[in-house]
Amino acid sequence: MVISFAALCQSTDDYIYQAKTNFTGKDYKAAIFFYTKAIDVNPRDTSAYRGRALSEIEIDDFRGAIEDYTKNIEIDPNNAGNFFGRANAKFYSRNIKGAIADFTNAIKLNPKYSEYYRSRGYAKAVLSDYKGAIPDYDKAIENDPANAEAYYNRGVAKIKVSRKDSGCLDLKEASKSGFEKAIDLAEKYCR
Repeated sequence: MVISFAALCQSTDDYIYQAKTNFTGKDYKAAIFFYTKAIDVNPRDTSAYRGRALSEIEIDDFRGAIEDYTKNIEIDPNNAGNFFGRANAKFYSRNIKGAIADFTNAIKLNPKYSEYYRSRGYAKAVLSDYKGAIPDYDKAIENDPANAEAYYNRGVAKIKVSRKDSGCLDLKEASKSGFEKAIDLAEKYCR
């Protein structure tokens, strides 16, 4: 008689372990199954909702990911990562304005994390709000001066608003770290 691991699982930790194993093996549907089992055992386990949301994103189930991050926010409204995760799910589902709102909430909860600013700036740039994106990139760079992607994004935004010289300086700064897109764009615009 063969008994599957799923039949032996009884605790949230057991299910989460199996979910993570499947996620690592890129079997996202199985990961979702085990995260769901963990949630059934403990409906307030934020790590299970977060893991399931990440798995849902991998299979382009952005609605499911948004719902799971929303549940996490209900359970733990002071966790910036929950807002950041939901913002990314909204961004992937093309709800850019909703993503910007959630990036803003993440920033309010953790104003020192560079990636929140860089991501909000990028979302603004997607909406062609380059002037609005630049201060976000400024803050991302202030919080993490080695953030080559923020330099690159700010350089592009500056070029879009006719600040080519300053934009080229940012592209060259991003290029120093080997950021390929920055190197290519600097060669094109900054000779």
